[in-house]
Amino acid sequence: MADGSTRFTVDSQLLLELGERLVSRRSTALAELVKNAYDADATACTITLENVTKHGGRIIVEDDGLGISPTNFESTWMRIATTDSSARPYSRKFHRPRTGAKGVGRFACRVLANKLTIESTSVSKAGRRNKISAVFDWAKFIAGSDVTKIPVSVKVAIVEPEGRTGTRLVLEDLRNIWSREDLQELRQGVMTLVSPFPTARPDAQGKDPGFDVHLNAPEFGHEKKLREELLRAALGVLEGEVNVQGQPIYNLKFRGEPEKKFYTPAIKLEDVGPARCLIHYFVYVKANFAGANISMVDARELGRRQGGVRVYMDGFRVFKYGDPTDDWLGLDADRGGRRTSLENIPEELTEGLGRPALNLPGNNNLFGVVNVSRFTNPSLLLTVTRDRLFENKAFEQLRQFVRTGVNWMSVEYARYQRKKTPLKEVTQSDLTQTREAIKEGFSVLKENAKDPAVQQTVASLEETFQKTVTALEDSIGKAAMLEVLASTGTMILVFEHELAQLVSSLKELAGELEEHAQRKPTDTSEVQRISRELEELAANQQELGMHIGLLTGIESRTKRQEVAIQDAVNTLARSFSRHMDRFGIEFENAVLPSTRTPKMYLCEFDSIILNLLSNSIKALKGTTTRKIRLEADSKDGKLELRFLDSGPGVSPDKRDVVFEPFETFSTPDPVFGQGTGLGLTIVRDLVSVYAGEVAFIDPPTGWGACVRIVFPLEEI
Repeated sequence: MADGSTRFTVDSQLLLELGERLVSRRSTALAELVKNAYDADATACTITLENVTKHGGRIIVEDDGLGISPTNFESTWMRIATTDSSARPYSRKFHRPRTGAKGVGRFACRVLANKLTIESTSVSKAGRRNKISAVFDWAKFIAGSDVTKIPVSVKVAIVEPEGRTGTRLVLEDLRNIWSREDLQELRQGVMTLVSPFPTARPDAQGKDPGFDVHLNAPEFGHEKKLREELLRAALGVLEGEVNVQGQPIYNLKFRGEPEKKFYTPAIKLEDVGPARCLIHYFVYVKANFAGANISMVDARELGRRQGGVRVYMDGFRVFKYGDPTDDWLGLDADRGGRRTSLENIPEELTEGLGRPALNLPGNNNLFGVVNVSRFTNPSLLLTVTRDRLFENKAFEQLRQFVRTGVNWMSVEYARYQRKKTPLKEVTQSDLTQTREAIKEGFSVLKENAKDPAVQQTVASLEETFQKTVTALEDSIGKAAMLEVLASTGTMILVFEHELAQLVSSLKELAGELEEHAQRKPTDTSEVQRISRELEELAANQQELGMHIGLLTGIESRTKRQEVAIQDAVNTLARSFSRHMDRFGIEFENAVLPSTRTPKMYLCEFDSIILNLLSNSIKALKGTTTRKIRLEADSKDGKLELRFLDSGPGVSPDKRDVVFEPFETFSTPDPVFGQGTGLGLTIVRDLVSVYAGEVAFIDPPTGWGACVRIVFPLEEI
């Protein structure tokens, strides 16, 4: 090279390199093209996918904005990394904060397709309507070529003054085939792309009519419009803002409440700048969707796929925040750790509410948006991929702003729940009815048991129950008492069945004794055998009666203790041993003798195991392999119990539903009956008292079902 001057040149490979680095996924690429339409003051943008499930498909992105003038096309579209966005930060007509940056739109086109055709109609200052057409054959922009020397075919024409302005992008010969999952990601991205907050400046030429995005994908059919119905069914709506002084302020309204609640925490968030949030809160129980145009099942599924709190900058979404796998607020992490305190919530707000932190929602319970602007939040900076914010001090304060609002909402939900559905006070009349029902049951048993010894046993057991109900009235909370009584109902059913067997066996043995006395009155061996069988039957009935006494006895319900799991479970299992033996059910207690629960009432632990055991026994009746196993591990400050059986299991879509009251999928059983659907609800409620968690999980090989219970071992 001779002495003189030289210039930079740009290799065409840069277009693809920048495109792939700046646009991490196809939904983001199309979002950048939608942003260009928004910046052009469009009121609507339509994305049409044609033949995208096979090679050679195309995508059309069309808007009704102001279009691109021939001059701007030359100076902005055809110039890489212009200063146009920074020089003109607001749109011309509606003064919207402009969202495009770094020419990402043209790079997105290069990533999506091998060919791009642009048609754009604009109006000049003189009122002339110009239409520009350009074709980009990206195959010509190959590595090693100079991007500044590759010509692009452009046509400019004056068109009729009538007609609309706008831009039409046709992306042909797509670089990838689109699957249904790709479309689902795009649909979700488009649905959540634009913030519901108004963002136009007050000095706009006309009121901003808003901006709609439409997706047309005939190959994939049409999805039901459930999202709008879902938001109408929200249990609560939280609004919050950080004012210019950095003070966060929140208001909250629950459905059915006449007034909003307000909260101003004693914190300052001076680095984040003004921000706003709007969060819809859902609790997936049937009662909350009564009368709604969306079912609880559909709502829960939408929550799983689309729930979360999303971040919007200048009206457009910053992707990843609020995605199903994103937990930027730490909600799912704190729920999994069963935190008992809530940041920025003073103790006086939680007084009398127990542990409101247990009401902390997961991401799937929330549909929310957070709105910020790069003009009023200069410390919130986008990464080069434009799908994340730099996690600096301003970002941490933004997170704190949203999380404090959610924490406060959790406290107020605990208060709302207590006021809306207070614990039913059990009256003396209720207890009397319970006693009378039990007495009536025993009367029937006594009538059917003609043998005096059996009648005496029934009378003794009846007396025990009468004393138990009286003691329960004095010492256990009313709700806990009903749960324990509900569990003892299972024992009563077992006892009733075994008692009927006892009566039958006593008659049979009495007949054998009489026959033996007539045949061999001096032979005592047969008498001894029958005597042993009678003793065994008596011992079995005594075991059942004793365990009912243990379940509701004073010691088990007045003193919390670290229950020795192996002994407690063995004692309980013995009450079911004859029934399990009869149906060939193998029960294995694999818990070490030293393993203990956190401090709890023995009757509560017994109720948990009793309901799980009876459910498993019922599930095994129709199976060939009939096994039940209990395992336990204590580590990292937690106790984990795993209750396994070889039954058919619970399908993943019903693993949450089965814990709801009166939801039962069990088959009728000759001993345990049909089932009320309260057993697993009782298990869940008793476990939650000790900040524990219970859930069906995928069972290990060889097992059909596995219920995992996790208790924190530190004292609650």
